[in-house]
Amino acid sequence: MLAPPPPGLLEGAALFLDFDGTLVELAETPDAIRVPPEGIRHPLLLIHARDDDRVSIDQSVEFAEELRDLGIPIEYEWLPFGGHTFGAPEQQVQVWERVEAFCRRAVGLPSH
Repeated sequence: MLAPPPPGLLEGAALFLDFDGTLVELAETPDAIRVPPEGIRHPLLLIHARDDDRVSIDQSVEFAEELRDLGIPIEYEWLPFGGHTFGAPEQQVQVWERVEAFCRRAVGLPSH
């Protein structure tokens, strides 16, 4: 189990890990799910493995471009491998470190 985040880490930020029908309606295929970019108002970190067999990387690239065109601050990282779960434990640790660094920058906390 992960330890709770440091106090204040997620204030003013959102962490969206996966689609399960909670925030957007489910669709017949993952590529059919659409998140309206104009609904995003805070900086966004998008991490996608190139070999994800559930969600096309093309969808993530298109979404990132739409956000950039709207002037939404976005950072993205395309992982070379990892499928839908970001791969080996070592790579998962790197992903979580990237998420933590992004959240710290988003709320103005120092990195460590």
